[in-house]
Amino acid sequence: MLQPCSRTIRDKFALHRGRMHVCLGRVLIMPRSSSVALITRLASLRQATASIAIEGMEVDKAKKRARLAVSLRYTSNHIGFLHANLIVINGKHFLIAGSSGIGKTGYAEYLCKTVGAEVLANDWVAIECEGTYFYASDLNFADNMRHPERCLLAGVIFLTSTDTLDRDAYVPNEQEFEALLRETFDTATEKEFVGLASFWLHNRSNLPPFAAIPARRRAEAYTAETLRRVIEKISTSSKTIEVGVIGIGAIGTELAFQLGQLSFVNKVHLYNRTSNRAKGYALDMNHAVTPTNSGKVFVAHENAAEVFTSSSVVFLAFRDESLPPLAELPERWQKLPSHLAIVKQYAKIIHDTNFSGTIFVITNPVDILTYSCYALTQTDDYALRTYQVYGIGLEVDAARASV
Repeated sequence: MLQPCSRTIRDKFALHRGRMHVCLGRVLIMPRSSSVALITRLASLRQATASIAIEGMEVDKAKKRARLAVSLRYTSNHIGFLHANLIVINGKHFLIAGSSGIGKTGYAEYLCKTVGAEVLANDWVAIECEGTYFYASDLNFADNMRHPERCLLAGVIFLTSTDTLDRDAYVPNEQEFEALLRETFDTATEKEFVGLASFWLHNRSNLPPFAAIPARRRAEAYTAETLRRVIEKISTSSKTIEVGVIGIGAIGTELAFQLGQLSFVNKVHLYNRTSNRAKGYALDMNHAVTPTNSGKVFVAHENAAEVFTSSSVVFLAFRDESLPPLAELPERWQKLPSHLAIVKQYAKIIHDTNFSGTIFVITNPVDILTYSCYALTQTDDYALRTYQVYGIGLEVDAARASV
């Protein structure tokens, strides 16, 4: 079925010195400079479809058929294509990918209104891999292309309608990633999907940060705000972080000291209800740090709000000693009433400080306090997202703490 279109396009493509120059219809768009390897700024829709002899086919269908043929013809380990919008925010370029009708354009417009984003490509893009860098260009047959050259990708966000785990956003595993691609290439046959997905599956481990956001599960404004937060998180990520530990008891002290030895942790912010305890441990631990981490690594604070405003990751390791435990209950439940009251106070601080980082709950009962920390903010205008709160028990996974 694609053969007539494929022949037409194949005859009008030229490969010159390993560079791909796109020619469709009667117009050839050449790179502005030799440093640009892939340019996909094509001719207008009329010019593009003029060379496709398909009687009785609507223009939109002809356009989709043409771009699919282009994509299948040139997909390789180094060149791929995606059903997505390309946007730029503060000089960083992102793809918002997803199936037809899932809301890519609407969410992109939300970002334009709220954070000054600009839409550079709408509907279909080409991606080129050069080493560890990935570049995106337009492959939509439109009259007005807003960028003449390719753009370095900072991240890829997939919008999905199939998540069953009630998540606001997540990093997909291998199986979920392939499922997202199937959903994104929703009009492709199985054979076409294998070709279109090959670039993404081959380069998955080297791609810039990518995530999935379930769409249509919550109100559009909530999902749009989640999208903004995820993009902001990717944009502001760095190789080093500052972390906070609230509760400087036996567990909190050991945790803080171990975090301070990690190469990617710049500072550890400490808070304890008894401020002198936090100050004393900060002084002792700063004296004990290795020469490679010399300096004021541990910083004590007078209030918990300062920890949340200073840190991108906060560990709740507190234990209330002001009330006697409920001896008739199992150990992990004995402090539940008072610990719930404390978590409620921290939920208010999280709201008031617009905390955008990650929270790890260590205090028992971990499961109930983790859910409570998340749920207590859901009626507020700055609600936590599911990817911001984790319960980890007493064993801290340094790999997760670095995210």
